[in-house]
Amino acid sequence: EARNLLTQLQSGADFATIARQYSLDPSTKESGGDLGFFPRGTLVVPEVEDVAFSLSVGQISDVVHSAMGFHIIQVMERVQDMALSEESWQALREATFRRWVSELWSTASVEILIAL
Repeated sequence: EARNLLTQLQSGADFATIARQYSLDPSTKESGGDLGFFPRGTLVVPEVEDVAFSLSVGQISDVVHSAMGFHIIQVMERVQDMALSEESWQALREATFRRWVSELWSTASVEILIAL
Protein backbone atom coordinates (compact mmCIF):
# COMPACT_ATOMS: atom_id res chain seq x y z
CA GLU A 1 0.00 0.00 0.00
CA ALA A 2 2.87 2.40 0.79
CA ARG A 3 4.32 1.90 -2.72
CA ASN A 4 0.91 2.68 -4.22
CA LEU A 5 0.66 5.85 -2.13
CA LEU A 6 4.18 6.86 -3.14
CA THR A 7 3.22 6.47 -6.81
CA GLN A 8 0.20 8.71 -6.24
CA LEU A 9 2.40 11.33 -4.58
CA GLN A 10 4.94 11.19 -7.38
CA SER A 11 2.06 11.72 -9.83
CA GLY A 12 1.10 14.95 -8.09
CA ALA A 13 -1.34 13.89 -5.33
CA ASP A 14 -1.42 16.20 -2.32
CA PHE A 15 0.72 14.84 0.54
CA ALA A 16 -1.54 16.17 3.32
CA THR A 17 -4.67 14.72 1.71
CA ILE A 18 -3.04 11.30 1.32
CA ALA A 19 -1.76 11.41 4.92
CA ARG A 20 -5.17 12.35 6.32
CA GLN A 21 -6.79 9.51 4.42
CA TYR A 22 -4.25 6.69 4.86
CA SER A 23 -1.92 7.46 7.77
CA LEU A 24 -2.01 5.09 10.73
CA ASP A 25 -0.21 7.59 12.99
CA PRO A 26 -2.83 9.16 15.26
CA SER A 27 -0.46 11.94 16.33
CA THR A 28 0.00 13.34 12.79
CA LYS A 29 -2.92 12.01 10.75
CA GLU A 30 -5.26 14.97 11.34
CA SER A 31 -2.51 17.48 10.51
CA GLY A 32 -1.85 15.80 7.16
CA GLY A 33 1.31 14.10 8.38
CA ASP A 34 2.92 17.36 9.51
CA LEU A 35 5.70 16.72 12.04
CA GLY A 36 6.45 20.42 12.37
CA PHE A 37 9.99 21.67 12.77
CA PHE A 38 12.38 19.45 14.71
CA PRO A 39 16.11 19.37 15.37
CA ARG A 40 18.26 16.27 14.93
CA GLY A 41 18.08 13.80 17.75
CA THR A 42 14.47 14.39 18.77
CA LEU A 43 12.33 12.04 16.68
CA VAL A 44 11.23 8.71 18.10
CA VAL A 45 11.91 7.01 14.74
CA PRO A 46 15.58 7.54 13.80
CA GLU A 47 15.04 6.15 10.28
CA VAL A 48 12.53 8.92 9.57
CA GLU A 49 14.85 11.56 11.02
CA ASP A 50 17.84 10.34 8.98
CA VAL A 51 15.85 10.46 5.74
CA ALA A 52 14.23 13.82 6.57
CA PHE A 53 17.65 15.43 7.02
CA SER A 54 18.97 13.89 3.80
CA LEU A 55 16.17 15.25 1.59
CA SER A 56 16.08 18.61 -0.18
CA VAL A 57 13.16 20.98 0.34
CA GLY A 58 10.18 19.72 -1.68
CA GLN A 59 11.63 16.25 -2.18
CA ILE A 60 9.62 13.12 -1.33
CA SER A 61 11.42 10.07 0.03
CA ASP A 62 11.10 6.50 -1.05
CA VAL A 63 9.18 4.24 1.33
CA VAL A 64 11.09 4.07 4.64
CA HIS A 65 10.71 1.00 6.85
CA SER A 66 11.13 1.20 10.62
CA ALA A 67 10.06 -0.77 13.67
CA MET A 68 6.96 1.46 13.74
CA GLY A 69 5.89 0.70 10.16
CA PHE A 70 6.30 2.30 6.77
CA HIS A 71 6.79 6.01 6.19
CA ILE A 72 6.94 8.46 3.31
CA ILE A 73 8.58 11.78 4.10
CA GLN A 74 8.36 15.12 2.35
CA VAL A 75 10.44 18.09 3.47
CA MET A 76 8.44 21.28 3.08
CA GLU A 77 10.79 23.85 4.62
CA ARG A 78 14.02 24.21 6.57
CA VAL A 79 14.85 26.87 9.13
CA GLN A 80 18.44 27.22 10.31
CA ASP A 81 18.12 29.47 13.36
CA MET A 82 14.88 28.57 15.08
CA ALA A 83 14.53 28.59 18.84
CA LEU A 84 13.82 25.16 20.27
CA SER A 85 10.47 24.48 21.86
CA GLU A 86 10.56 23.29 25.46
CA GLU A 87 9.51 19.84 24.22
CA SER A 88 12.38 19.68 21.68
CA TRP A 89 14.85 20.98 24.27
CA GLN A 90 13.77 18.27 26.73
CA ALA A 91 13.98 15.57 24.03
CA LEU A 92 17.52 16.67 23.13
CA ARG A 93 18.58 16.63 26.79
CA GLU A 94 17.15 13.12 27.23
CA ALA A 95 18.74 11.83 24.02
CA THR A 96 22.11 13.29 25.02
CA PHE A 97 21.85 11.71 28.47
CA ARG A 98 20.89 8.30 27.01
CA ARG A 99 23.81 8.48 24.56
CA TRP A 100 26.20 9.40 27.42
CA VAL A 101 25.00 6.51 29.61
CA SER A 102 25.23 4.10 26.68
CA GLU A 103 28.82 5.19 26.03
CA LEU A 104 29.66 4.70 29.70
CA TRP A 105 28.21 1.17 29.69
CA SER A 106 30.02 0.27 26.46
CA THR A 107 33.41 1.10 28.02
CA ALA A 108 32.71 -0.07 31.57
CA SER A 109 34.20 -3.13 33.12
CA VAL A 110 31.62 -4.59 35.49
CA GLU A 111 32.36 -7.38 37.93
CA ILE A 112 29.76 -8.92 40.17
CA LEU A 113 31.20 -10.22 43.40
CA ILE A 114 29.14 -12.34 45.72
CA ALA A 115 30.20 -12.61 49.34
CA LEU A 116 29.08 -15.70 51.18
